[in-house]
Amino acid sequence: MSEIESGTSSQAREAERCLEQMDGLSEKINVLTRNTSEIEAISHNTKDYVNQGIDIIAKLSSRSKDTQDVTEAVIEGINKLNDESKTIEGIVEVISSISDQTSLLSLNASIEAARAGESGKGFAVVADEIRKLADESMQAVGGISDIINGINTQTEQTVETAMRAEQIVGAQQEALETTINLFNNINKYVEDLASNLDDITKGIEQMSVAKEHTLSAIQSISDVSDRSAASTSEVSSTILNQLEAVKNLNGNAETLNHNSGDLLDAVTQFKLN
Repeated sequence: MSEIESGTSSQAREAERCLEQMDGLSEKINVLTRNTSEIEAISHNTKDYVNQGIDIIAKLSSRSKDTQDVTEAVIEGINKLNDESKTIEGIVEVISSISDQTSLLSLNASIEAARAGESGKGFAVVADEIRKLADESMQAVGGISDIINGINTQTEQTVETAMRAEQIVGAQQEALETTINLFNNINKYVEDLASNLDDITKGIEQMSVAKEHTLSAIQSISDVSDRSAASTSEVSSTILNQLEAVKNLNGNAETLNHNSGDLLDAVTQFKLN
């Protein structure tokens, strides 16, 4: 009975220790659940930030594309202006040639008027006015040429600047597209992370349910073990009492047997007398 009582008590202690360990495991599961919930919240927030970043970059990309289109239109307009300036240069060259020819004709007319003498004075005046007009035309043509040259210089510089701007905008557009791709990849990774976290959360919930069932079962085992230990202790005590009573009965039986022998001897002695 001592071995049974010892085994029952040991079983009760083991059940209690297992219950304590399950309590510790339960706390760890609760901590894991809280941490997973926090990570899941961070994951969702990150996904929101990534989506906002994608929207902002998409708007920047659209504006960058608009800027690129405007820059291309400016370059095209400047090239047309450059072509028109060259056309004006051609016209100015024609005017300059006409002015040269007019000046030469005026000089010839003046010579002829001088040869004509008195009758050629009126023609000389007209020739002089024509010469003055040719000179003024040449001066105007020179001024126009200077202006056109300045316009051409500014146009060339503007074209170079616009082309550099176009290259910068193009590089910016490529960088934005690369950034969008990176954000899309990040968004995909975050979605995968969120999906995995959902699976982990479901697994933890299942573990938590199993944990509750296990705790309930262990608690039942512990209660049964405690009652068994108490019952075993009572049975052991009862058996010890019974053993003690048997010993007492055995002692009484021996005494009675001894007294019976004495009585038998006395009776035998009585018969002999």
